[in-house]
Amino acid sequence: MEAGDTFRRSYGSHLWVVVSDPGRDPNRLLIVNLTTVRSSCDPACILTAGDHPFVKHPSYLLYAGSRIVTSAELDQKVAAGQIILEPKMRGDVLARIRQGAAI
Repeated sequence: MEAGDTFRRSYGSHLWVVVSDPGRDPNRLLIVNLTTVRSSCDPACILTAGDHPFVKHPSYLLYAGSRIVTSAELDQKVAAGQIILEPKMRGDVLARIRQGAAI
């Protein structure tokens, strides 16, 4: 996996993004998911249609639900069919996601 890679769990509908760079520390990858904007949400980073093929309506990064995982763990889940890879996040959008995480 690389920074900007996206995936969803085989049993879930939320898109997850690899935010940190596995080349710097493959044992501590920050992943965060996108959630539909409702009446209350974290405004640090909002994505809209066109930011990623998976995003069809306003969605926000649920930083409070982010996780730290290993690169090996993600690779194992891909091999086992537990997560499904989606298109990579564009660099400019990944930069916005990282800026939102810093907030």
